[in-house]
Amino acid sequence: MESGTFWGRLRGRADFSLQRRDDGGDMDASRSLTMRGSLCRIAVVVLAIAVSRLVWAEIPAGPDVPTNRSYLEKQTQFLTRVILEPYQMKRAASDAATADNDPAEQFLRLWIEGFARGYEEPKVEPMLPLAKQAIDAGCDDPMFAYCYGRVLQYQGKAEESAKYLKVALDNLESEGYEVPYCAAAARHLGAMLTELNRREEAVELVDRELEYLARTVADGPYLPDEQRQMYNQLSPALEKYSIEKLQPLVERINTHLYPWLWQMASARLETRLAWKARGGGWANEVTEEGWKGFERHMAAARDHLSEAWNLNPEWPESAASMIGVAMAGHAAPEETPRFWFDRAVTAELDHIPAYNALLWSLMPRWGGSHQQLYALGRECLDTGRFDTHVPFVYIQAFDHIVKDIGSTFDYYKTPGVYEDLQTLADGYLGEPSMAGHDDWYRAFKVAAAVRCERWEDARQFLESVKGEPDETAFARFGLKSADVLGEIYARSGELAGGTAEAEQLAAAGKFDEAKAKYEDLTLKAGDRRQVTTYFRGRLRGLEFDDQFGKGEWTALPLDEQLSGWRNLGGKWSVDNDGRLIAEPQENGLRLVHDKQLGPRFELRGKVAFVKRPYGKANIGVYFGQPNGRMSNSLRLFFDGDYAALLRREETVAQNPVNVEDANTFHIERWDNTISAYVNDKRVADAIEIEADGPLETEVVALGGNYWYDGPMLRYEGLEVRKLEKPPEGMVAKVEAEKDSEAGDGEKVDEAEGADEAEP
Repeated sequence: MESGTFWGRLRGRADFSLQRRDDGGDMDASRSLTMRGSLCRIAVVVLAIAVSRLVWAEIPAGPDVPTNRSYLEKQTQFLTRVILEPYQMKRAASDAATADNDPAEQFLRLWIEGFARGYEEPKVEPMLPLAKQAIDAGCDDPMFAYCYGRVLQYQGKAEESAKYLKVALDNLESEGYEVPYCAAAARHLGAMLTELNRREEAVELVDRELEYLARTVADGPYLPDEQRQMYNQLSPALEKYSIEKLQPLVERINTHLYPWLWQMASARLETRLAWKARGGGWANEVTEEGWKGFERHMAAARDHLSEAWNLNPEWPESAASMIGVAMAGHAAPEETPRFWFDRAVTAELDHIPAYNALLWSLMPRWGGSHQQLYALGRECLDTGRFDTHVPFVYIQAFDHIVKDIGSTFDYYKTPGVYEDLQTLADGYLGEPSMAGHDDWYRAFKVAAAVRCERWEDARQFLESVKGEPDETAFARFGLKSADVLGEIYARSGELAGGTAEAEQLAAAGKFDEAKAKYEDLTLKAGDRRQVTTYFRGRLRGLEFDDQFGKGEWTALPLDEQLSGWRNLGGKWSVDNDGRLIAEPQENGLRLVHDKQLGPRFELRGKVAFVKRPYGKANIGVYFGQPNGRMSNSLRLFFDGDYAALLRREETVAQNPVNVEDANTFHIERWDNTISAYVNDKRVADAIEIEADGPLETEVVALGGNYWYDGPMLRYEGLEVRKLEKPPEGMVAKVEAEKDSEAGDGEKVDEAEGADEAEP
């Protein structure tokens, strides 16, 4: 019912974790890449990007092609009819303030404008002064409470948001507002209660939301030509709740008023039933009965979607949903995923789900290739439709490639990519309708130049950035502005030659000479704080590389700026005693150390639970790739008094451990074998894990599995040592694995091929 917030998430930090799809679609997410397979993939990607331009029917990008704006016009009309007009009628009946001096009405008008922005994040800041005036004037209208609760939700103020959403839920219907917003209030209140870890209360709201939705689809305020808006409101429930709870809801849809909606909702249920029957395993693990159920329900989904498209081919949702059906092999032979994608974007050029679905269908696991992903990204960029999100799909295509490789950001250095990135940014900077994003794209240009090592360009672009660079633009490239601004000035201008010489010395292993050069450069930089901070950081890095390379215990470097660390979730800081303080937030808790340690090292340190207000308190160390894909972890669970080695949150090994407020840990890793100790007690004994990418680029991260804020955790004494031979306890197992590989090379190759198998 309300517009999505895809554009803001799209521009924010890329999520490189491969998560299992609810419908079982990502069946090889639990399978790792071998080192040899991963390196081959990187080479293929570079070659494909350098030479590829596949030929498809072009995306219809002319000026007459419909865009999301027509949908938003109807959305605005609907919101005005069910939010603003009832409020105006109530005010007129009560002889209250007029529209000109009523801050609540002005707030509601601004809210409708802000929340009908399609793929744009609503700009809530201008709404806040009006909301305060309305509250100060004693406004107790439940629709105002709902809208203000949503604003607070966007600000991340869960407790305040829940208070206003509760007022809305309890009073909207009794004061004459339509039931769709009663359902919306229940859904968003449930989300806020979940963030506050009040899960039992949140669960109790599900039936209430579904009943309001059932009344909406049976005889709601929607007009027949507003079924898309209605489906938008229904979609969260169709994805989230159990099929058993949803079937009665779908049965109550008024098929005379809303025939397209019924077909779409029925198709979604059938798709979920298909994957439920099949199960989430590999193809050779599915039972005969499972395949029969999958075939039956997927055929029913296809029929529903085909009828929905016949009813309203000018609406893109049915065609976009058919992309997944075609992927599963249940469309006509000529009806490929691209066939249905073309139909979807002809109906609406910038329909997000169609692009997402086609990108997924082009992943190698589904028979696609990196070459095809890149070609689609270029095709989207070449549309030149910078008044939409379509050119940005170029970046999304690269996100999918790096997910599949499970490797670093080096592919950005491929010839031609840098120029494409600048074309992308300049296109949006030159588009008047996107003027609100200018600061972001200026920062994007800087970050792209850094990632592609175009230092002089980065310096030039940095001069056009107003104020502090937008951090989310840097995060798109796995960067932090604090880490790279000094480097930009160090690698450009008069210091560039000396910095390059120092790096060449370091690369050659001449650490003493490199350190001397950096000390000289630090003096030359004078009082330029960002540059001297960078040089001092490089000195610490060289010291680390020198010690680590010699096999000595080496402290993981920590400073106030957390240089060399990348925050992927939570709040991280260094206290006065040099200890690392971690505070989980709703985006989780994860801090990646950017130094690539490889697969042969020891790591030790201390972890402490400083504050743990909720039940599931955990802390630990993660292993994975620089892109944030980290499936393996050693974690301590305070409330369960145990420690465990986990793979994708599934326990691989565990032992009871007396987990205290403060604890020690020690990890030994040799390739894909790990031993771990907590408080001097063995937790994992030479356990084999599956790496998330090339072994030589493995990194470690700190954190835990959290979905709420409030706890406080602490790390200290973090030290690492490179291993030249397997630890004593692993020798026998490593030697046995060598003998096995030497005696059966063909089976190793078959196993590597199995990783590439299509589900």
